[in-house]
Amino acid sequence: MPVTDLPTTLERLAALGCHADPDEASQGRLRPAGDLRVLLREGAHRILDVAVWAAASGLRPAPDLTRHAQRDAGNLLGLDRAVWQERFGAVLVAPRAATGLRWLHDARALQLLVPEVVCMIDFHKSCPVHHKDIFDHTLQVVEKCPPSLVVRWVALMHDAGKVWTRTVRQGKVHFFRHEELSASLMEGVAGRFHMEPELRDRIAWVIANHARANVYTAEWTDSAVRRLIRDMGPHLDDVLAFSQSDYTTRRSQRIAEVRSLASQLNERIPEIAAGDAKLPALPKGFGSLVLSETGLPPGPWLGAIQRWLEDEADVGRLERQREAPFYLAHVRAARPDLLDVKPQDARRRRPAS
Repeated sequence: MPVTDLPTTLERLAALGCHADPDEASQGRLRPAGDLRVLLREGAHRILDVAVWAAASGLRPAPDLTRHAQRDAGNLLGLDRAVWQERFGAVLVAPRAATGLRWLHDARALQLLVPEVVCMIDFHKSCPVHHKDIFDHTLQVVEKCPPSLVVRWVALMHDAGKVWTRTVRQGKVHFFRHEELSASLMEGVAGRFHMEPELRDRIAWVIANHARANVYTAEWTDSAVRRLIRDMGPHLDDVLAFSQSDYTTRRSQRIAEVRSLASQLNERIPEIAAGDAKLPALPKGFGSLVLSETGLPPGPWLGAIQRWLEDEADVGRLERQREAPFYLAHVRAARPDLLDVKPQDARRRRPAS
């Protein structure tokens, strides 16, 4: 495909250390200046560099560059995994990530880095009942997601579990619990890339829970939105960023519907959160219920329980204004020590005269 803005493309590549042939680039092909065999023999990292250049520019590497890369692809296994993380991450967050990922497959490199993704290729052709091409869907979603490393990794791996969970029932295709398997597969990928546990866990958590926001409709009550906010916790922004990119329909009506729902949810979340922050955490009658259930007299111990619950609500671990038994059950499950009060110690003692 011819390049529409050749000067900008060449400048972008030069900034990445690639001086590309302008004539080849004008025809949509990537051919770095110089002897390609010499370039790749500088080290296996050069294969990943080519993928980064392709992902940044959208140019398809020249066929002979691909052949040379295929010859040396196995050397990727000897690279420091920090190089894998840096270069592959750069491919993922680039504007034309799909071009880089497809070339890595053509160069027989993706098979070594992320074989779980390669298993998706042509998977749909093995089913007697039609379903979408999940590899093509994955690449489209990767590029639609904001260029966040976490969210792009989520996009790359979110459907990997479908390869092993597909069933056909009554003429319909299902992928029950593929989210959980995809998250598990991501943990294996993270181990191969030697990712830090914090990054690994963040990506895997969002993969396992990404469907929660996908099912949002305009009929959701404020309580349902509150549950989403509470359950997603610190991962809410990642979940929303991914789920609002997880569609590849070409129907204009459906696209408009998805975007409208995403906009509506994005507006409702801060409105509800701001409103809830003004509400008391606990409902009226909570103190009376605790006294009734425990048989203890009022005292400082009851205030300690209320303050702890309010702190839980303030940091988003506990929903506000639920029914009183809900909060008592939470105390019993999470902090039973707060209820371990002897009757003689329950009342506030008067200071000695």
